[in-house]
Amino acid sequence: MKLSHIIKTDHQKLLRRLNQFAGGPVDRESYAQLKRCLNKMSAGHYAEELTIYELTKDIATIDREYYTGYHAMLDNLYDSIRNGGHLSDALVHELNVLHALTIIHYNDEEEYILPVVEQQLEPAKSRKMAAEYQDSVSTLCQQC
Repeated sequence: MKLSHIIKTDHQKLLRRLNQFAGGPVDRESYAQLKRCLNKMSAGHYAEELTIYELTKDIATIDREYYTGYHAMLDNLYDSIRNGGHLSDALVHELNVLHALTIIHYNDEEEYILPVVEQQLEPAKSRKMAAEYQDSVSTLCQQC
């Protein structure tokens, strides 16, 4: 099963879960922004046109509380992958980086979550968590 198909079949469920974990409805602009990203992905543009970095730039203005919801949504995406998704090594790496982005330093002086750059990850703990996700997803993908 292609990742774009997983996202297409799950994206309404994922958006509902985002709302749930944000503690209420996401504001209209952030919701529309995230929905556009998911629509691009579910339309099959993910692998060809939309990199994880571009996706994170698109949602970078979502407040930290909503980003926590996005973290939960990404966990759901990992669950979908475990249930039959097939990923290339490169895409596994990008998903891992996106997951790591959910635990990066949040700069209180800025209104935006920092773009994903490896050096911006929090020290040891974040790198350890990112490595653990990389290992677990790589193992799962080898089993597919």
